[in-house]
Amino acid sequence: MKQVLESPRGADSLMGRRAQEGIPTGEQSEPVLSERQRAVLELVALGYSNDEIAEDLHLSKPTVEAHIADILKALGVRDRTSAAVDALRRGLID
Repeated sequence: MKQVLESPRGADSLMGRRAQEGIPTGEQSEPVLSERQRAVLELVALGYSNDEIAEDLHLSKPTVEAHIADILKALGVRDRTSAAVDALRRGLID
């Protein structure tokens, strides 16, 4: 292991594998959310239901649910309340 970490290529390879496997690498980066995901997240933070979000953004309910699932994964949280709090804390939404 020491040899792998001492080699720049070895360390990059190890970090790449860790990232692919979803293992934290110690590097903190801001989650990348699409404009649509941010719009959904803002409405979540305002307390809108999935049905209300779908109506407001002219989306189907399954599309809203998919966006929310992607948002939770991107932010690394388990529920919509945590997503809203985390996004506000990070300044991802107003």
